[in-house]
Amino acid sequence: MAEKKKRKIQWNVSKIILLIGCIIILIPCIAVAAILWKAHLEADSPINGNRLDNMTAVEITKQDMKDLQSALSELDNVEKVEVILKTATLRIYLDCDDKITAEDMEVLEEAAYRVLNDKLPAETYFTRTAANANYDLEMHFYNNREFGGTEQHLYDILTKTSAMPFYRIDRPSDAKNPELAEELLHPVEESKNTEPTDGGENEGNMEASKEGGE
Repeated sequence: MAEKKKRKIQWNVSKIILLIGCIIILIPCIAVAAILWKAHLEADSPINGNRLDNMTAVEITKQDMKDLQSALSELDNVEKVEVILKTATLRIYLDCDDKITAEDMEVLEEAAYRVLNDKLPAETYFTRTAANANYDLEMHFYNNREFGGTEQHLYDILTKTSAMPFYRIDRPSDAKNPELAEELLHPVEESKNTEPTDGGENEGNMEASKEGGE
């Protein structure tokens, strides 16, 4: 029997280019397939961590909040204090005496901020640094919480983000447009105060024209 001769692969330029092209195409396909397979295996695995890690250089503890609440409760015209820390923002709610005046509330706001600054210095806790964002601050001062349109209702918000060099106080209880607010709070009852229309006169004219025609 004649021995079968092995056929040698003859390489030429076109086959080499085709082989290189296939390799170039396969490399990204294999990489994408590996990424998809890895993502499939990790689909049911929880991602643990806290986005606020390393965000603050100092920490506000529960004891700090308790001490601050106790100190603020001793201020004049303060009936109740609530301190909440959530998402790197310290929110303080001060329920004031319902009869407090706007001038007394301004005095209270300055006193409350001094107490806060003594317990938690703003420069340390509520000011951004090159490495850390630190905390934001909100202090809410209000009376007549159940707002019923009374002139005595006051609501002030003291705000200091870590990017602000100084705090700012806004008063949402004061209307930006007093005239519009007055109209909304005390609407004019036009239907009761409007004068009679010309409908009666028109009906009388129509009846007179009918009689004249007859």
